Amino acid sequence: MRAQASATGSPSSSAEAGYRIQELAFGGLSVQAERRLDDLVDELDGKKKPKPKDMTAPIVGTKLIREWQGVMQEVTALADGFEWQGRRYQSLSAVARAITGTQSSEEGLEMEFNSLDAQRESCEAYITSQKAEGWVPVPDHYDDGGFSGGNLERPALKRLLADIESGLIDVVVVYKIDRLSRSLMDFSKLVEVFDRNAVTFVSVTQSFNTTTSMGRLTLNILLSFAQFEREVIGERIRDKFAASRRKGMWMGGVPPLGYDVVARKLAVNPPEADLVRHIFDRFLKLGSATLLVKELNAAGHHTKSWTTQDGKVRQGMPFTKNFLYKLLDNRVYLGEAVHKGEAHAGEHPAIIDRATWDKVVAVKSDNAPRKRANAVRSSTPAPLKGLIHCAHCGRAMTPSSTRKKGRLYRYYTCMKAINAGHESCPVRSIAAGEIEVAVIGQVRALLRAPEIRARAQRMAPSMAPADLHAALDRFEAVWDELFPAEQARLLQLLVERVSISPDGADLRLRAEGLASVIADIAAQTNDSKVGMKRRAAFQRSVSPSLLPNRTCKFPSIRLSVHGHRPWVGLTCS
Repeated sequence: MRAQASATGSPSSSAEAGYRIQELAFGGLSVQAERRLDDLVDELDGKKKPKPKDMTAPIVGTKLIREWQGVMQEVTALADGFEWQGRRYQSLSAVARAITGTQSSEEGLEMEFNSLDAQRESCEAYITSQKAEGWVPVPDHYDDGGFSGGNLERPALKRLLADIESGLIDVVVVYKIDRLSRSLMDFSKLVEVFDRNAVTFVSVTQSFNTTTSMGRLTLNILLSFAQFEREVIGERIRDKFAASRRKGMWMGGVPPLGYDVVARKLAVNPPEADLVRHIFDRFLKLGSATLLVKELNAAGHHTKSWTTQDGKVRQGMPFTKNFLYKLLDNRVYLGEAVHKGEAHAGEHPAIIDRATWDKVVAVKSDNAPRKRANAVRSSTPAPLKGLIHCAHCGRAMTPSSTRKKGRLYRYYTCMKAINAGHESCPVRSIAAGEIEVAVIGQVRALLRAPEIRARAQRMAPSMAPADLHAALDRFEAVWDELFPAEQARLLQLLVERVSISPDGADLRLRAEGLASVIADIAAQTNDSKVGMKRRAAFQRSVSPSLLPNRTCKFPSIRLSVHGHRPWVGLTCS
């Protein structure tokens, strides 16, 4: 009935009837909406002029600053609203709601405890319950209200860690574990700091207390998950690396000679690429890495110069045989990317063609002297390997050999002489047999010296003097029964360093090694059978890696040299 009447009535009556129907169906408008509608109707009827622009509205770009719970909040006025912490809002009221809501959320308050003060009261109550154990709360508050627990970048947490490092904290008490950190990775880092400073960790509302066995078990479980997380991340990184290499992508590191890194890809460096081609061509003609190294260094060529991501410049160095062989083996010059021995087509252009590469491989495979030297080095014992150094260069001297007229000659050669040529080092090399006999003789002579035996007695006070002297006397007989590999192991225990100079050699012993060998001799030879000496003697000797690498207080032994190469007439001065 009302609808039919309104259809024949005035326009205002029709509008009113329509509004009433909508009001019954959907509910009435708010007071603000009705007021705004009335204003619009008045403006349309000409009864009211439009409102002038609000001159109190902030100009675009204005910074509005307000303090909320001790924290200054900054809001920027925009043309269509406001911006706070990178997010846009239509009104200041919306900004205010966001500020108050975020503050409460990041404080991480629970229903039982709706403020940081309540959480602290709970922790203090727990500390009071442990008063009999000597627990006393510190006066400082380590509260990080408004900061996320998802990271360690929090000022109060940093103060706490600093106080722990200073020895001011013995126990860290928190309301819940996630109040300290929500990240297992970060939590494991914090536990490392706690363990390093003997600080225990307690959670008030959880069964977690590292002062008890159950608490430590819980901690270990959590750290196991942290380790699992790290391993999973590592696997993902390795899988990503492998997939990228299969696509031929450059995955970082020192750029090879001939290339530069541009936009994370290898780009050809024309001058360096010409040098690489020259190296391959000359190696094919010379057939000798030693001659090629001398030639390159004489011409003033250097290895790759490059700049790190942090701006540090790495200058090129003179060529060495080791670098040259690595360059000749690098498949990147074929335009390939290699991952774990598998070659894939690379994104970068090649510098060397396949024919040249195959010829170089053939020359290297036919290099009989190099293959023979490697075979001899692997099969021939070198008891002073790792102990003998060049006093002039400071470099290690490595075992080497040569064969003349069917006879094998062994040497210890300075690494600088190997890489840069014998002219670069005055020591060059020394006959292995001569220096080994001299060092072994000096070691055996020292063990017979009265002053050394007196020092040994002080290092092994539990041994009776008679037993000590008997053990050292047995050393002479047992030494000749040992295999060369076992003799080398004993020398690693007894000798700290052998320094070779053009005038002689300095020998330094390990005090700890002497004590270990003495104890082992006494234990091994008291009831051993003669037939078992070759294999059983010294099997329980202490590994050299377990001994501190420091020079003992024994005087160094000067070995005079009456000839340079080979060394002959070695005597003790």
